[in-house]
Amino acid sequence: MGKDGKSITLNLRTKQSEADKKALVDQNVGWKTVNAKIDEVRDHLPETWFFKPEDIEASLYIWKTGPLAKLSRHLAERFMSDSWEMETVNGDKREMPATLENGYRFFQQIVEAFPFWKDVMKPDLERVFSGYVGGAARIDLKTSTQSIKDWLAQQLMISMATDPESAPTPLRSMGDGWQSVIRLAALEALTLYPELIRERVVLLLEEPETHLHPHLRRKIRKTLGDLATKGWTIIYTTHSSELVSFEDKMAITRLVRTKGSVSMRTVYTDKIEAPAKLQSKLDDNGSHDFLFGTAAVFCEGPSDTFSLKYGMEKLGFDLDGHAVSITLCGSCTAIPSFAYIASALGIRWCALTDEDRLPDQTVKPQMVRQRANIEKHRTSSDAQVMWKVDLETSLGILKGGANSENIFEKLNLPGWTTDFPKFKATLSEIATWVDPEIRV
Repeated sequence: MGKDGKSITLNLRTKQSEADKKALVDQNVGWKTVNAKIDEVRDHLPETWFFKPEDIEASLYIWKTGPLAKLSRHLAERFMSDSWEMETVNGDKREMPATLENGYRFFQQIVEAFPFWKDVMKPDLERVFSGYVGGAARIDLKTSTQSIKDWLAQQLMISMATDPESAPTPLRSMGDGWQSVIRLAALEALTLYPELIRERVVLLLEEPETHLHPHLRRKIRKTLGDLATKGWTIIYTTHSSELVSFEDKMAITRLVRTKGSVSMRTVYTDKIEAPAKLQSKLDDNGSHDFLFGTAAVFCEGPSDTFSLKYGMEKLGFDLDGHAVSITLCGSCTAIPSFAYIASALGIRWCALTDEDRLPDQTVKPQMVRQRANIEKHRTSSDAQVMWKVDLETSLGILKGGANSENIFEKLNLPGWTTDFPKFKATLSEIATWVDPEIRV
């Protein structure tokens, strides 16, 4: 099947000219298309690798197409094709690979002339085999240049499967974490050789973050992105926010199981506006958590996120238990971008902003515009909630702006729920939006 979902067709004969059509009309010679068979299009199919968290070692070598096997074959092929000189201990220079090939031919002659082989084992094997095949069997030991390539490839695999800082340890004896790191290193090494990544490769990864700490998770995301820019098709499933970035070129698909079926929604990062991409760059982890939740609250600044999280904790409302992400957007200007992403992926969202009411009871014009931009993306399941006037007024902070220290102090007062009713009312409104049956 082609990318359009239809059968691929081939023309096995050259198209006839109009004159030939008339001349051969009675000869049953036509120009017909036929459905392509796998063998006929195999050379045009991409190489496909499938990496899974388990059996990591196999994914490095299996079918001789893993990243280590690919590097090994490259070394062996260059070793036998490049012309170079090797200086011996006594200062002589030997032309390579011609000297190696001469030595290999000499080795062949030695094997064939070995008395035990020539006079004992070879005649014995030929006699026994002849009795089975019903004729004179001939057996020879013929080594080939391919054997050298295979040997070289094997040596590279073994050397890459050891820890040079300690006693040599085969890859299969290492823990899954080390094997994951080696697989990541081998993938990055492939990007250094354009002749290796020129081939079409489809790389499928199931939860590549398994066994890796957060820094290596971000590293593998960048490595996979580099491979994608060089022509590879990269598809992976993940539960890790480190493997997602709004700044990188990605198609992010969210899979959700509901009522016995799986639904999917996709957002393309090239359609995401600049403010969300900037915040994604500034907060490489927290900006993407909401992609894995059932609902998200988008906040303007750090004081808003802290006061909301800590206030809900003091009220005994479990945000994580409800799979609600509190997401720092960096500014009110960026919230519409995050709302667009959440709506595209089918995630309920709530925008928490300052009311920004002026002394004359009007709202700041800039906030009116931003709130209108947010409203463009709102559905019936989404909400916009405001701190009355602003967060500082809601918490009775009279001097300076709200910060983690004065918020912590205010919310640890014995009667904070009654002392700051506007703040408590905003928390209650968000809690009810999350779960209408809960009252806090």
